[in-house]
Amino acid sequence: FSGSLPIFVLTAWFSTAIAGLYSFGFTMIFRPMNLITTALSQVFSQRVISRANDGQPILDDVRRLFIKMVQFSILPFGIVAVFAPAIFRVVFGPEWETAGEYTRILIPWLFVVFLSAPFAFLPDLFKKQGTALLIDIIKLSLRAAALFVGVYIDNIFVTLILLSGVSFAVIVCQIFWYFNLAK
Repeated sequence: FSGSLPIFVLTAWFSTAIAGLYSFGFTMIFRPMNLITTALSQVFSQRVISRANDGQPILDDVRRLFIKMVQFSILPFGIVAVFAPAIFRVVFGPEWETAGEYTRILIPWLFVVFLSAPFAFLPDLFKKQGTALLIDIIKLSLRAAALFVGVYIDNIFVTLILLSGVSFAVIVCQIFWYFNLAK
């Protein structure tokens, strides 16, 4: 529900065109990102689960992968953050430049989603699903509040900045929690 909430809100209070531009920009970044993180997660989780079940420490493994992911992704995400409107205009046509502007706003959030995704299995490994659920409820509540503040202000850019900002903040906290679990 949390992932679909922006589409519902943008469609209902702004327009289907705005929701479509948001969705297109989000998808152009999220799909390739998801392919990479899914592959990493499968390999990484097998190794870490095996080590944890053998009573071996996993914090160094988590730290190493996190650092490699930052090194691997900082340049591509930085390029998109700076040049997304131009990239969308050149690749997809001038009518998609606004999708690039929306994507630029979402990049901080999508960047931390990319960094956190391979570690999402840790709450299951350490039987902390209740805390994970609480974090997801907080994330949903804050994202809904951000969207509705943006709707109240009636500005799509403010709406997306608030959505991206609260999502970024919660996921950064979640990353710290993952490191704490790995200790």
